[in-house]
Amino acid sequence: MLGKKDKKYWRKKALEATKLEEWNNLLLFGQKMIELNPNDYDGWATQGDAQYNLGNFDLALTFYKKTIQINKTDILSWQNLGHTLKNLNKFKDAIKCYNIALDLNPLDRFHNNGRLRDSLIECEKLLK
Repeated sequence: MLGKKDKKYWRKKALEATKLEEWNNLLLFGQKMIELNPNDYDGWATQGDAQYNLGNFDLALTFYKKTIQINKTDILSWQNLGHTLKNLNKFKDAIKCYNIALDLNPLDRFHNNGRLRDSLIECEKLLK
C-alpha cells in the first residue's frame, strides 16, 4: 500500500486530479512530491501543469524550466514549455521547444507529434 511519504502515492493523486481537472489539488500534490524530493522533475512538471491550467503562464514557465533543468530529456515538459511560451506570445522560443520535443520523440512515443507539429506550424505563421 502506498503511503503519504511515497512519491507514487502523490503521483497517483496528481493523475486523479488531472482527470477531474482539479487544478488546485494538482498544485498541492506536485508540492508534496517536491517536498519528498526537491529534485523530482515530475513534481516540478506537475506544478507547471497546474499553473498552466489555472492560466498562470508565467508561473508555469518557471516550473517547466525547473523541470528541464533537472531532466533535459523530459519530452512532455519541452512540449508544455512550448505551449506556455506560445500563450505568452514568445513564438520563437516556443518553436525551439517544440523542435527539441520532436527531436527527443522520433518514434512518437506519446502519439502527439501531429498536435505538436500543428502548434509548431501555428507559431511559425504567427511570426510572419
